[in-house]
Amino acid sequence: MDEVADPQLRARVARLIEALAHRYPNARYIVTSRKVGYEGAARVGEGFGLAEVREFSPAEVRQFVRDWTRVVEAALTQSEDEAVMRLADQQAHALIAAIESNQRVAELAVNPLLLTVVALVHRYRAKLPERRSELYEEAVEVLLGHWDEAKGLATEVALQGVTLDAGDRRSLLEPVAFWMHERQSREIELGDLRGQLLPAFKSLTATKAAAGKAVDAFIKLINERSGLLVERGVGVYGFAHLTFQEYLAARAVAARGDVVDYVLKQLNDPWWREVILLAAGYLSTQGKSRVSPLIRVIMNAPAKGVLEPHHHLLLAAECLFDVGAARVEGDLLGEVKTRLKREADAPLKKADRPQILSKIAAMNALSRIESGQVTSAHFWKGGWGEPEWVTVPAGEFWMGSEKITASEKPVHRVYVAEFQIARVPLTNAQYALYIKDAKVELLSHWRSNHPPKGEENHPVVNVSWRDAQAYCRWLSKKINREVRLPTEAEWEKAARGDQDQREYPWGNEWRELHCNSSELGLQGTSPVGLFLNGASPYGCLDMAGNVWEWCQSEYKPYPYQADDGREDLSDVQSPRAMRGGSWYYARVDARAAYRNWRYTNSCDYFFGFRVVCAASFSMKR
Repeated sequence: MDEVADPQLRARVARLIEALAHRYPNARYIVTSRKVGYEGAARVGEGFGLAEVREFSPAEVRQFVRDWTRVVEAALTQSEDEAVMRLADQQAHALIAAIESNQRVAELAVNPLLLTVVALVHRYRAKLPERRSELYEEAVEVLLGHWDEAKGLATEVALQGVTLDAGDRRSLLEPVAFWMHERQSREIELGDLRGQLLPAFKSLTATKAAAGKAVDAFIKLINERSGLLVERGVGVYGFAHLTFQEYLAARAVAARGDVVDYVLKQLNDPWWREVILLAAGYLSTQGKSRVSPLIRVIMNAPAKGVLEPHHHLLLAAECLFDVGAARVEGDLLGEVKTRLKREADAPLKKADRPQILSKIAAMNALSRIESGQVTSAHFWKGGWGEPEWVTVPAGEFWMGSEKITASEKPVHRVYVAEFQIARVPLTNAQYALYIKDAKVELLSHWRSNHPPKGEENHPVVNVSWRDAQAYCRWLSKKINREVRLPTEAEWEKAARGDQDQREYPWGNEWRELHCNSSELGLQGTSPVGLFLNGASPYGCLDMAGNVWEWCQSEYKPYPYQADDGREDLSDVQSPRAMRGGSWYYARVDARAAYRNWRYTNSCDYFFGFRVVCAASFSMKR
């Protein structure tokens, strides 16, 4: 519907659809439109329901890509023979791998429109560009130019006598994106949008009146035809995805004469991180002398006010990986590695908390750089703090242990259906979103609605089992998925894997600097996900040490049986299981099989939790 540009004609089409449905009532009808084109008289009645396309799951992304490549190949070759389908499947495999290996692209791919854009870029280029700035440039070109071309529409448009191609339209949107990003806003009101565009059109048109008309026509054109800048509500606009705002803002930053000084001012602000990376990528296309000074300034910037140790070195390394060694002067990456190795190899003073954290961070950073996975981990996303999920496949595993306490015995095989579990425990920052929205009682050690300063990325503590249950109910409603605490079996399988009876998530032997237990000497929680070398076989982090994690299960003797009442949530009095140990407890409690318990209203400064979704049994409420 939204491709019918004239509102009156669009309303007429809606009436014709209704007449068609009335005349042939036994057929099925689907009318598609973006929200902006489906309003007022353009809406259809006659029994039509309204459904919104939801975000794709990872499995749906893969299915879409496989279907899309098969349809495209069949259409281009006018054939569906085995050789054509085999080629399509090869292309789909390559595209899926490219999407899943790049977190930012994977975030785009959950949107069907943007996944189509990514697929088109892959089609045009035979593969996705390795540099993010070039990928986003291609994606913007698709939305502003190739999208119209594919629909048979003109790629150049004339507004009040001004002809604009795709590059012109992008240039007009760059200052808009920069203005929004400076205000840390995802939305811009129509009056401000017109104000940002008007100066450029005044220089292109003969009169002020013509400039105003051209601005209005441009906003309508971008909104209705590109899908890049869209109307989110009456008179409120925003970019289709934050990535596009960041990319266009980065181009505006790169065009500044004081780009190095400007970036230095924004260096400690996470809101600007992606813009800085994209600005470096864009500058690298203009020569070594443009990008090298910027990266060197990032490397050598003072660490004052930085929450993460070695933040600037990691950011510089990430710039270098995206830009490529051939596009910078000297061996900047070698300098970054040397500095991190010096810190990682320094003798450890057990009582020095800052040095312990700095040393572990240096080890992690060096490991990331050596493996090429330098991108900093993002353990949650979105306005409600949905966790980064790790999928644990269905199957049996060894549960329990014969080595230490009676409560762990006997060792037995347990089948667990596929589920997804948060990669790390819930953080203070995520819990703060819940407190603010649900208006629940503050935690005892918080002031106002904010966690302890500097501990936003630490696991939330002082939460009871009942608090965790309330949080799960809230998040379930917000993301439209059933979120809950893990069962004991799910928690242990995620920590231990399904191949052996390992003692710790990383293996059978105790290793220093692999988790935050009392042996480390931090005397408090540490940022989640800090111990990359302590990962479980599935990639879950912090499953040993840091905080005890609540499980859904009632604390009952083994063997574990999900249907024996231990997963009944109606009983809120019985003690519930806890797993993982904490910073306050020794390494024996950090073992994957170790069991602890508390009553459901208990809370303490080393009690936290992580969540799962996709239930493995029918829960009773």
